[in-house]
Amino acid sequence: PTFMPLLEKAGIYVRMGFPKKDQREFRYDWLPVIFQSKKVGGSIVTGTQRTRRLLQLASDNLKFVTDMPAGSDARLVPFSESNRAVEELVDQKVKSFRTVFCW
Repeated sequence: PTFMPLLEKAGIYVRMGFPKKDQREFRYDWLPVIFQSKKVGGSIVTGTQRTRRLLQLASDNLKFVTDMPAGSDARLVPFSESNRAVEELVDQKVKSFRTVFCW
């Protein structure tokens, strides 16, 4: 897949939902995966159509998703800082109940 070189060292690619028939095969040079500690995973938690509907719902209601009243226990984090944000969550360094990733 063309996106694999975009993963940082120790980056994780997760395929959500069941891919279409012409997208089911995963071919990639395993050396970068092994030597750069990249991870590949998958989940059938949701399907592609449901994911599209959820993303469309968020897009249509972006103001609701990103507007946070003063004093709310939420934080806005750019996608470029997502790895750090998740590490802070795992390390329990985050006091907010909600993290909203933004472009």
